[in-house]
Amino acid sequence: MGFAAMLFMSGIAFYLVMNKRVISEWTAVVLIGFAIVQVMLQLFFFMDIQTERKGFKWISLSGGLLVAILAIVYLTR
Repeated sequence: MGFAAMLFMSGIAFYLVMNKRVISEWTAVVLIGFAIVQVMLQLFFFMDIQTERKGFKWISLSGGLLVAILAIVYLTR
């Protein structure tokens, strides 16, 4: 289930990037959204984030996401 969802989202992301007619300022927002969803799916399905020591894993994920968002904002201005 998770693997199929990630393949589907990767296909949509590839289509958005490769199709010249779809390029807009919202493409980057959609791609970042897909990336965040894929990270959450990978952590949930493949890295067992839902079991044992939930606090540390969610704090690590939140901190990493914060750093990534700040880096994107800093690099795109």
